[in-house]
Amino acid sequence: MKKIIFVMAALMAGSMMFGQTALNQTKKEVKADPNVQNLRMAYELADYGYENKSASALLQAAEILCQVSKKEAENVKVKQDGTSGDKAPAETKSYKSMDLVKDAKAFAGKDKTMLAWAKEVEKKAKVSTRGATGGSAYASNFAYANGGYTTYEWLFDKGRVAEVAVHSMDGADLDLYIFDENDNLIVCDEGASNNAYVSFLPYLTTPFRVVIKNNARYNATFEVYTN
Repeated sequence: MKKIIFVMAALMAGSMMFGQTALNQTKKEVKADPNVQNLRMAYELADYGYENKSASALLQAAEILCQVSKKEAENVKVKQDGTSGDKAPAETKSYKSMDLVKDAKAFAGKDKTMLAWAKEVEKKAKVSTRGATGGSAYASNFAYANGGYTTYEWLFDKGRVAEVAVHSMDGADLDLYIFDENDNLIVCDEGASNNAYVSFLPYLTTPFRVVIKNNARYNATFEVYTN
């Protein structure tokens, strides 16, 4: 449980940063979007839950997802570059509330407390607001292996802090880059992790290129989302 609390604390602290590397950034204070940060926290908890067979972590993740409004991105152009690699070493996960509850029950075994909690979360998941209009925009896709790229053209509004996060559903090391219309690198996250996060302040209302690089030897399935 202490490790779970540490994961949550680390994510909340990280939400105040622009990204691991930033260029030409304003010094304006960033106000993190709760939907984006809650999605990040939920996926990190889910990863922890699967890695450690922790029913409580999966249930915490499921509860968060029940409260997050999310809609599929519209009118975004996508392009993929690269070639297929090795077979993925792990199955691709689908972090949906009901799936997390189901797996949490399996990890819980005969633990009555966990099973009772799972029952309550299951009720919430059935009436979840996830997917409601006005929530975080997201897209699901894959990136080719060995440095392959998947690129989106995403419209961001001038003067409104933009947040972008990506999470691999099969443990691949992903990097995230934002370029403007003149191919200038605005911000990036090249950390050795299966997730990446950046934020920046657009200087124009215009499409920016959101580039996801896959460093794994296999095609990486991911979900990318913005505020």
